[in-house]
Amino acid sequence: GWRKFLIKSGIETTAKSGNEMIEFVFVDDKTQYEEKVYAVSVPKKRWFLKRILEACNIAAAQDGVYEWELSQVIGQYIMGLVEHSPNKYIDRSGMEREGVQSKITDVREITQEDEKAWEE
Repeated sequence: GWRKFLIKSGIETTAKSGNEMIEFVFVDDKTQYEEKVYAVSVPKKRWFLKRILEACNIAAAQDGVYEWELSQVIGQYIMGLVEHSPNKYIDRSGMEREGVQSKITDVREITQEDEKAWEE
């Protein structure tokens, strides 16, 4: 479901695929759990980065280009959609394990309804 997150940090880096991206650290406001979130910054692949910027009230210019700095999003609170799915993985000892993986799949701006729900 939807949860409140603080954008703690962000660094520009390159994915294994060679795409430029930003590695954000989101902190769950309730549990303080830190989650790394990767947003590709390459044209036609940066939909998630645009969603993060929109959630932080950073609008695109008339030509659709976003003019922004990391400092404008660090320290901002946003809502993140957390989805849970089964996950198979190999642990450090080489054993196959099965568990549940949580992942932030979407983000949005915090609404007045969100704020009201936390007060209750």
